[in-house]
Amino acid sequence: MSGAIQVATTYIRWMIRRDLDAVVAIEKESFEFPWSKEEFRIALRQTPCIAMVAERNEEVVGYVVYERTRHRLTVLNLAVRERSRRLGVGSEIIQKLKDKIDFHRRMTIELDIRESNLGAQCFARSNGLRCNYILANWYYQCDEAAYRFEFPAGGHGNG
Repeated sequence: MSGAIQVATTYIRWMIRRDLDAVVAIEKESFEFPWSKEEFRIALRQTPCIAMVAERNEEVVGYVVYERTRHRLTVLNLAVRERSRRLGVGSEIIQKLKDKIDFHRRMTIELDIRESNLGAQCFARSNGLRCNYILANWYYQCDEAAYRFEFPAGGHGNG
């Protein structure tokens, strides 16, 4: 087929040990204060902590680390490789999380974003999350506030 455009398929799967180097590389290119390999290991040893990766053409291009409690999924870390941004990868990750919540059990997704990270705030809003709280001096690395985004908007989960 001449002139056909091939669209890359994104697969979202559970993160495995061999994905860690790719995830750390994405982390370093995405954040001013990136998690180290050891910080990822520590987080992933915690019982409620889960990690998934987004893969395109057998390459890890994004990831999410989150905690699941009875009434909420708390996103601890989410990033997409710079050259794969604005291609829908992050939105597919968010949709995967939305598919995991149960509205009958009053579950919500929450995601904290630095006040200076306007791109991430726009991304969250475009995926149906709404800022419901401002958390002053939230980050230990800097004195910046976090904006807590939630889905469904109004976040009605209880801990």
